[in-house]
Amino acid sequence: MKVLHVIPSLSPARGGPGIVLRQTMESLAARGITAHVATTDDDGAHARAEVPYGAGVAESGGVCFYFPRQTRFYSFSWPLTVWLRRHIAEYDVVHIHALFSYPSTAAAWLARRNRVPYVLRPLGTLAQWGLSSRRPLLKRWSLRLIERPMLKHAAAVQATSEQERLEVQDACAECRAVVIPNPVAMPDAPPVRPARAKPSTILFLSRIDPKKGLEVLLGAFDRIAAGSPDLRLVIAGDGRPAYVAEIRRLAASLGSCDKITFTGNVAGRQKQQLLEDADLFVLPSRSENFGVAVAEAMACGVPALISTDVGIHPEVTNAQAGKAISCRADPEPLATAMGQMLSDPAALRRMGENGWKLARDKYSPDVIAGLLIDQYEAIVADAPSRSTGSQPQEHRLV
Repeated sequence: MKVLHVIPSLSPARGGPGIVLRQTMESLAARGITAHVATTDDDGAHARAEVPYGAGVAESGGVCFYFPRQTRFYSFSWPLTVWLRRHIAEYDVVHIHALFSYPSTAAAWLARRNRVPYVLRPLGTLAQWGLSSRRPLLKRWSLRLIERPMLKHAAAVQATSEQERLEVQDACAECRAVVIPNPVAMPDAPPVRPARAKPSTILFLSRIDPKKGLEVLLGAFDRIAAGSPDLRLVIAGDGRPAYVAEIRRLAASLGSCDKITFTGNVAGRQKQQLLEDADLFVLPSRSENFGVAVAEAMACGVPALISTDVGIHPEVTNAQAGKAISCRADPEPLATAMGQMLSDPAALRRMGENGWKLARDKYSPDVIAGLLIDQYEAIVADAPSRSTGSQPQEHRLV
């Protein structure tokens, strides 16, 4: 089977979507699925990746095709459109990642025109927080005229949590939404987390963005840090420079500022080390369709304290892998929960062990690859036969 993934950006600067797709490609390749990616050279708001245009680049067990982005807004790329017109009929399934973006719109239209079934992964773009806080009027019209028809004609819409499935159904009741979580890399063996010497470390690891609730986290940490000299907060991630500067100023104004560390964006061994050193992972997000960083923390045996706006919060609490609370604006509930959890090291260790089991059983790459392949095979079996008049072409790798 040959699957084409279309995504506006593979850049780590854009957060979890690209990381998840690379992990997905590796796990699909291990199952014998040919996975190609068509994307742009976007490498963050003002940056471009140094990549060859239009030539296949072997990456993550598959082949990636990069094309120049003409505009930052909507990620318009005419060369990507031309390539899709020439090659989209060569694939059995097209898997589109994101909405409200030109590559997604072009891929859905061309797939339908060529009678190629497509799957949509909205990436949380249908959550009320995003629809109402970022260009709400434009999104309202776009949803009615562009995205809702895309959802309606998709062979399947991949929601990564039950919370996101409900958001998808609210946007388009006629679409076929299925829950397939995001994959997360798992260690070869259960992590051994011995009792740690002080200080205790609270870790925030995500994009620095207004929806992540960092103001609430900083306020909560300041409340408990005064009475806990052996406590520190590590904030790992990056975001828009103006907002990052605003968060840093807020942190600097607190009495606990000397216990707060900003690391910037982390990856690889540095990211792994932060997870290994953490005693508690905290994400008080105001909107999260899944929560990749939460699953990554659990895979490393770190207990999680998250908001009830994180998509997988029912799974976390049902597995006793952490706690979920409502904390959109008031830091007091978050401060209370952090204090209670850190005061019981034995309970933290049990939560960490439960989290690892949850990640292994529900979010490991092999499990997710199996769910995706089942969907692809069912979609191809149900798709009407098509005669494209074109033969598969060889793609040159660089």
